[in-house]
Order: sequence, then C-alpha cells, then structure tokens
Amino acid sequence: SDGLTGCQINDVFFISQPPPMTLNLSSSTATSCVGTNIVLTGTNSGGTAGYTYTWTSGPPTDSHTVSAAAGTHIYTLQSQDANNCLISNTISVTFVGNPTITIQSSSICPLETGTITALGASTYTWQDNSTTSSFAFNPTVTSTYTVVGTAQSCSSTAIGTITIKPIPQPTLQTNSPRCNGQNLSLSATGGTAYTWT
Repeated sequence: SDGLTGCQINDVFFISQPPPMTLNLSSSTATSCVGTNIVLTGTNSGGTAGYTYTWTSGPPTDSHTVSAAAGTHIYTLQSQDANNCLISNTISVTFVGNPTITIQSSSICPLETGTITALGASTYTWQDNSTTSSFAFNPTVTSTYTVVGTAQSCSSTAIGTITIKPIPQPTLQTNSPRCNGQNLSLSATGGTAYTWT
C-alpha cells in the first residue's frame, strides 16, 4: 500500500519446484568372472535437466567399466542437476574367481598308455572334447594336452604332459675269455634294474 494515498496493489507470485531427482543405477551383469568387465550405468531424472555425473574413484561420466578381484564390490555415483542439487546412489557387483587347475602328468614307457588327471574345477573339457577329469592316451613321443576347467561359470586352462621315457640301451661287459675252472664275470650298464636269464 502507498503510505501517502492509501492505495493498494496486489500481485501473485508462483514459486515452482522441480520434481525430486531419482538416480537409477544398473549393471551389464550382476556377476562376472575375474578378468572380465562389468559396465555400470547411471541415469538421473527429475530436478532440472543438465545433469553431471561423477563415480567415486572413477570417470566423470554416466557409465563406468569395472574389473576387480574376486568378491563383492560397491560403487558410488553422484549426480548434479542444472541447479547444482546433488544426489547419490550405490550399486554392488560380484566378481567370481577363476578355478585353479592342477595337473597330475604322467611318464610312461614306449607303447604304454599314459593318464593325466586334472583337479580344481567342477567340469573339464580336454582338447579332444572328452569331459572327464582324467585323460588317457598312448603317444609315440612326449606330448602336451590342454584342458579347460570350469567352476561357477568361470574357466581356466591348464596343460598336462605325457612324457615318453627313453628306452634303456644295456651294455654287457665280461672278463672273457677265461680258462677252464676260472670264474666268468658278467656286468651290465645302461639301466636302473636288471634281470638275468
């Protein structure tokens, strides 16, 4: 109102408020194997458009590609709208360790069958597509064989060997010739055990 004339004027003011912000987080997969990647994505809505994003210990973008050691890991994303209003959210993903495959290799004599055994996984696939934990073969030379072991949908590769032992080459030594009534001595070398006939 005017103090001199007593005239009054009225006006109406509207105070608008943007809708509350919502920050949704998603992942390309909730669980993955160690050594692979998971893509995290954040989407802000509400507030005033013109959003910015910042991952804790990550890039200033709405997406973040992560790879980590075995276990469950939590990632945090912060987002601001055009009015600098802040919102944050977290997401957890799990990385599963790859199985540790151990191989029990084999040493055989020529023409024998050697068996290699794999340990440390739930299922096995050998290079010939056999799916048992043990692999038997009779190679003619020392050979290596590859197996893929899988556990909890994660895989590792290992290599086993069937070693062909060398054929012994025995050498016979004697004190011959001897006279009648004297002892004849025979000795052998080139092996680790001997059978006389």
